[in-house]
Amino acid sequence: MTYIPTYEREAYYEGKMEGIKEGKTEGIKEERQKTAREMLKDGVDFKKISSYTGLPIEEVEAIAVVVR
Repeated sequence: MTYIPTYEREAYYEGKMEGIKEGKTEGIKEERQKTAREMLKDGVDFKKISSYTGLPIEEVEAIAVVVR
């Protein structure tokens, strides 16, 4: 069995937890963008989409360009 110093184990777990957090954040953002795309397809206005999803209006406008 290989000995791993405590500071290396701590750094490993810190990095792992940071990666999990970043993954969750990215997943939430992707879900909000998906919701915005669906709302755009249904003709919902940008302001309402921004309000419901928490995305900035500029991002909703950028998604609208791709959807259309």
